[in-house]
Amino acid sequence: MKRVFLLLLNFTCLLGQAQISNLHGVGEKPLMQTKKYADIKGSPYLGDGEWFEGDIVLNNGKVTKNILIRYNAFEQNLEFRRNGTAMILEDRNVKGFSYIYNNVRGSNEHYVFSRVSEFGGFAEAEGFVRVLFRGEDFSILEKIYTDKITISSYGAADYQKFVIKTDYFIKKAGEDAVDFKLSKGAFKQVFPDKYKEIKSYIKDNNVDLNEVSDLQALCSRIETL
Repeated sequence: MKRVFLLLLNFTCLLGQAQISNLHGVGEKPLMQTKKYADIKGSPYLGDGEWFEGDIVLNNGKVTKNILIRYNAFEQNLEFRRNGTAMILEDRNVKGFSYIYNNVRGSNEHYVFSRVSEFGGFAEAEGFVRVLFRGEDFSILEKIYTDKITISSYGAADYQKFVIKTDYFIKKAGEDAVDFKLSKGAFKQVFPDKYKEIKSYIKDNNVDLNEVSDLQALCSRIETL
């Protein structure tokens, strides 16, 4: 039994080494430890800098699974851990990445990101967008980024703080992505001929448009109309 366990352990280690080898020679470089964020409150990372076990898909089709990753939403950089060292990946070599995150509602949520350049209509071609729904007729995208703001208060020194911001977009097949809001009014504007059914579905199913699973179910329904 002990021998079987050791064989499984060795196999797992070899598999992990093979997986991590996919991330050699793809523009990766060690993360330089600096103090440029030292005087700024908050974190530039999604998840406050926590490392998540996730998957990375490269443009060459290679997939690295179950690797520790995190996303710097201020610098728009994807980072991963290799032998305990934080590494930065050039986004031009990354097709997308994903991980499971425990959201503010306390439930596990699957975060799937694709490169901005995959979709037309964005002012900036750098970084990634979260794909909330991807269908044949349309997709719903969320651009999550960290902004640096200055906080002023009477009787105290000004200070800078990182804040997470989000913008939403809808991309119809064959068209560029355009601004969108997660509201019934936005769906009415984009799908006027289907809105009667959309409104009925939202009411009958008590849809919360801020809940990803509800949003995905609604979008799947719209694709059938």
